[in-house]
Amino acid sequence: MKRLTIAAALCLAAFAAQAQEEAASETGFRVGAAAVFTDYKGDPSFPIEDSGLGVAFYAQANLSRSFAVELGYFNSGGFEQDLDPGSTEGPVEIRFGGFDVAALW
Repeated sequence: MKRLTIAAALCLAAFAAQAQEEAASETGFRVGAAAVFTDYKGDPSFPIEDSGLGVAFYAQANLSRSFAVELGYFNSGGFEQDLDPGSTEGPVEIRFGGFDVAALW
């Protein structure tokens, strides 16, 4: 689970880095979207293995040539697996998502 959380954080950091580069060139407002392809592999104590398709959205306001503010949303999609087939306690679903705010200069 830590690997996926780190991957999600790196993905959001990549969005912020791209926005910072663009913010330096002009002022204005822009929005963007991306598809997020994720793989999840648990350890032996939590044997879930699945992949998902998620989304990421962001909106950026370039307030000057050297400063911008960005808001973003990330959703990894769902990872599902039945850890104990035939039992009502077996099905497991995991989703990662969240919002971010970044100030870029």
